[in-house]
Amino acid sequence: MIDGGKGHLAVAVEELAKLGLSSLPVISIAKEFEHIFVKDRKDPVILPKESKALHLVQRLRDEAHRFAITYHKNLAAKKYRQSELDRVPGIGPKRKKALLSALGSVDRIKAATLEKLMSVEGIHEKAARAVIDYFKEKSA
Repeated sequence: MIDGGKGHLAVAVEELAKLGLSSLPVISIAKEFEHIFVKDRKDPVILPKESKALHLVQRLRDEAHRFAITYHKNLAAKKYRQSELDRVPGIGPKRKKALLSALGSVDRIKAATLEKLMSVEGIHEKAARAVIDYFKEKSA
């Protein structure tokens, strides 16, 4: 099921064909008039506004919207949680959190000495050197 009118349906059918999935049944629902378009059918299916079938299709569409919106919000949140520390070998989520909690920002971590980094709980010399080396190579 595709959200949109005839044009959206045509694009979806075309993309499914590229994937070798042209045998799948496909419909679309146009929001303005709630017309249902069916692949290989010229005219839309128009169900009465009180129709249980129409309500089901609308609920499916609304659930698809909810799912997509939640997915995209989660992607955006994940993007914002990422930092340069995620690329430092040997620095996983726990060490990243410890460094950020102790030093406050990636900029402060970049400027920290070996001793300062090692003073953070869970950061041993090898991990501290990995942080320093990563940012030294990045700035070179």
